[in-house]
Amino acid sequence: MNRTPAQTEPVIVVSSSITAVDRATGEVRWKQEFDNGFRRYAVDSGRIFALDSQGTLHCLDVATGATIGKVDLSPLPSSGAMLFDSGVLYVCGDNVLIAVSIDGRVLWRTSVGYNKVHSLPGIAVVGGNSLQPDFSKG
Repeated sequence: MNRTPAQTEPVIVVSSSITAVDRATGEVRWKQEFDNGFRRYAVDSGRIFALDSQGTLHCLDVATGATIGKVDLSPLPSSGAMLFDSGVLYVCGDNVLIAVSIDGRVLWRTSVGYNKVHSLPGIAVVGGNSLQPDFSKG
């Protein structure tokens, strides 16, 4: 979803923790620490969806950092892309695509072709959002 964010919405930083920073002051609003680093994340509908290195998808409230829920997506050999579109989060790995509803239910899981050249697949919803990794840097 492409839109202009309200100035009250924080900047989100995802690394081994997830941190929300006030855009006007630079003050940390909240921070959540996790044992496992994150592979990928997506933000939409007031939620942060972050996939950790063990294949667990965490869902946090953007405003407070409170955990809304989590779901185990393993086995997921790697995760190359995450895309949120029309209330569904799509998680694409080397050879699998998983659709997860906004309430954390795995809707389906299907095998897709393995990308033999690059480890980051692109993902798109026709007529919706798209994500294409930049392979130009090698």
